This record gives sequence, C-alpha cells and structure tokens, in this order.
Amino acid sequence: MILATSSEIWILTLIRILLVGLAGGFAVVSYLAYRRERTRSLLGAIFGLGMISLGLIIELAYEIGIKGSFFLTEAEVVRLQLIEGLFLIVGFVVLFYSISRR
Repeated sequence: MILATSSEIWILTLIRILLVGLAGGFAVVSYLAYRRERTRSLLGAIFGLGMISLGLIIELAYEIGIKGSFFLTEAEVVRLQLIEGLFLIVGFVVLFYSISRR
C-alpha cells in the first residue's frame, strides 16, 4: 500500500525546506540584532530558532542523507517524529524563555 504519491512527497519536502529557511532567516535576524544590541536574550533566541530549524530538518536529512529513500517503516517514522518533537519543544522553550526575560 502506497501512502503518498511522489508529488505529495516532493511538496512536503519543499514545505520543510521553506520552514527551515524561515526559521533560519529569523535566526540570522536575531544574530544581527544581537551584534547590534549585545543583549543575552537574543543569544537565546538564536539558539532556540536553531533548535527549531534542526527539528524541522531531521526527518528530511534522515530520509535523503542516511536512508536514501522517502519510504520509512512505521518504527522509523515514530522515532523520527519523537526526536523532531523534542528538538521543537526545546527550541520553543528556549525561544519563549529568551523573549520573556527582562
């Protein structure tokens, strides 16, 4: 049973790349602001956005770089989503903490 067509997989890949690009863009803006302002909260924002970017790219990097296939087993999908979720949680917690600090 095929769960997704080739075009759906490529659209998902494109969306992941765009999300990583956006998160990376925010990280660059935070870095430039840090260089200008030298506030510690911006360092946390850079780290948090970096973790979010890593979390978004983990599954794609595994599929293309390690496995060499877009077709994963159920166990692989669950493990990748678990790791991805942990990176996203850490990233958002650090980002929230850095934004809410005075």
